[in-house]
Amino acid sequence: MTAGSALARGRTAAARIMVDTCTITDPATEVRGALNTSTGTYAVATPATAVYTGACRVRLMSPGNGQTIEAGDADLAAALPSVQIPVSGSESVRVGHMVEITAAAYDTDLVGRKFRVESISHYTHAVKRTLLCKEML
Repeated sequence: MTAGSALARGRTAAARIMVDTCTITDPATEVRGALNTSTGTYAVATPATAVYTGACRVRLMSPGNGQTIEAGDADLAAALPSVQIPVSGSESVRVGHMVEITAAAYDTDLVGRKFRVESISHYTHAVKRTLLCKEML
């Protein structure tokens, strides 16, 4: 077996467990419209450009990975969400892009959750692209 054939098999296996769906957009392409003075929000004149729509897998990494959040006088362990997408088709995804979960096969509480991409994994024999994210509450 060659490295290329092993990689292809690994990517196929990784894709099989990506049972959720997401849309990743570039927020820099969104154009605001007029301000609604009643609500204090802007209308969206041009929505953000989608750079990826398709299969994904969401994972909330366990606390204790060295990340902390200041909450008042306390430092709390932070769970770092990750979104995994296929390597093929992920070439346009960048740090700062927004991920919205649009369908979730086994955890419907994921639907509608939004994340900002903080870092992206890149390596020679990647079977999936992992996006480390920050959840937007």
